[in-house]
Amino acid sequence: MSLLRIEGLGISFGGLKALNDINIQVAENQFFAVIGPNGAGKTTLLNVLTGLYKPSAGRIEFQGREITGLPTDVVVRSGLGRIFQHGKLFGRLSVLENLMLGASIHEQPSLLLSLTGLGKGGALEISNRDECMAMLERFRLAHFADREIGSLSYGNRRLVEMARVLVGKPKLLLLDEPAAGINLGEVEQLMDLLRQVRDEYQLSVLLIEHNMGMVMRLAEQIAVLNFGEKLAEGTPSEIQRHPKVLEAYLGKGYKHVEV
Repeated sequence: MSLLRIEGLGISFGGLKALNDINIQVAENQFFAVIGPNGAGKTTLLNVLTGLYKPSAGRIEFQGREITGLPTDVVVRSGLGRIFQHGKLFGRLSVLENLMLGASIHEQPSLLLSLTGLGKGGALEISNRDECMAMLERFRLAHFADREIGSLSYGNRRLVEMARVLVGKPKLLLLDEPAAGINLGEVEQLMDLLRQVRDEYQLSVLLIEHNMGMVMRLAEQIAVLNFGEKLAEGTPSEIQRHPKVLEAYLGKGYKHVEV
């Protein structure tokens, strides 16, 4: 059964077609990757899915409900959680406070307007503190609970981002280049964590990533975008051997990754 169905999706900026007739289906509990050159439309696709951009054509259906063009807060509350490429944490808030914001999405959409109440019996008190602490324990971050986000390493901030999204109980996790800026050992840890998260929380993952080793070993299905259009779709083995993908993106000298 399809969790996410994208049909004929298109969007233009000043006459330039950033996405054109994109058709993608993500199944329940699936790792799905979207790859392609810079400027292919990958991040634009996530921006349309999460309501940051309104498409000029097409339809988006999530869990059997059309969400095309809905506001971002409505899309998020429907079960889509996103981790951005460059992070969207609040640097002057603590790790725990950042998670409590994530946990509050189903309770009070206008919570950001009440941040002045932090620590003073204000709006964040409605969030489930125990649930957030349990999530920090799950990610081995509990000892950072009272630390400001700005004081954490880049790798730990990425973990906090994932923990914050997960306390919102998404059914689909959207990841925009999660391996950017982390070393090989951290990439291995990230892949293990994503597999555990998928199995434990019974969710699907839509991944945008340039690390082909990570993509080919993690994804079960891959779509390739090029100049805003879908060039190919298939399993990792099929994509690695696709002549058009090799020509447009991977390169003829690409070394096949065992999956």
